[in-house]
Amino acid sequence: MLPSLLLCCIALLTLFPRAVCALTPKQPEPAGTGLPLWRGPTPVTVPFQYFEQHIFVDVSINGKPGYIFMLDSGSNYNVLNMRTARSLGLDPGVVSQAKRIGYGNAAIYKGPEQQVAVTIANIAVAHHVSVLDMSAFERNFGHAVDGMLGYPFLERFIVSIDYEHKLLTLIPARSHLHTYSSVVVPLAPSQDFAVIPVRVNDDRYSHSDFKVAIDTGSNGMLIIFDQYVRSLKLRDSRDRARPDVCLGLNGYFPVNTGSVSQLVVGEAGAHNIPVNYLAQEQEVGPDARYPGAIGNGILENFQKVTFDVPHHRMVFTLKPQPMISADVVRYAAAP
Repeated sequence: MLPSLLLCCIALLTLFPRAVCALTPKQPEPAGTGLPLWRGPTPVTVPFQYFEQHIFVDVSINGKPGYIFMLDSGSNYNVLNMRTARSLGLDPGVVSQAKRIGYGNAAIYKGPEQQVAVTIANIAVAHHVSVLDMSAFERNFGHAVDGMLGYPFLERFIVSIDYEHKLLTLIPARSHLHTYSSVVVPLAPSQDFAVIPVRVNDDRYSHSDFKVAIDTGSNGMLIIFDQYVRSLKLRDSRDRARPDVCLGLNGYFPVNTGSVSQLVVGEAGAHNIPVNYLAQEQEVGPDARYPGAIGNGILENFQKVTFDVPHHRMVFTLKPQPMISADVVRYAAAP
């Protein structure tokens, strides 16, 4: 899992793009998710709670309502809290210390995969779940959580997150979205995460193009791993960064917080973006090919963020008007 639960203070910015429209053909069924693409007749919309810049949605498990899952696109599997598994009468079996799951200095324990029926508004959203001890997260974060919906959930639907109205919409996978006044960014090939290209400028004379994961389990803006700083031409930014502490799934861990001059996503860009630099000795998740991630600190500045994994793209819909005054930049070409 990526550093999915960063709790550093971040500033709010507003992004502004040029409209883009794209259509792609129907894609094959995803492999290994346990459930086929959802081809329901109409979209289904449910409210979500936005607590400390994290998304929590009500679910039912095995037909019983009243459970709370966090939407974490930085997780490469769906998760059931060990506490919840036991309350359902499930035997977690032999547990062992997990590696490359979240961040922090405490140990976290994982049990064998379980089969349960997780639904949202009577729609099946997860079938296979990994049992994980999330007690430390619940204690440190101050919010109950029965599990997490990760990337396997996003593969089945077109999933739209309306940050402005706090609504989650599940759209049939065969649908084609109208993307006027939106930024459309192609997803890079990945079987574990939603990965997009971005551009970062730290001065007016140079820039770096690279790929980041979209992490709805993080409230950070831009997260960069230290081992990529040199190749991304961000040494000056890293040298200006100050020591800080963030909270991850496994407890607290050190970061260095700085900033970059510009971040460009597709054709949307903003100035003076905070960056959390993670030390090289920190775990970098199950796939270290990507230099970092962007979290809800960026995503919430759009009216909607849509994971259109069946058509291999992300769609970022703008707010009708900026909510606050901010430095806004418009780019003629995507990175």
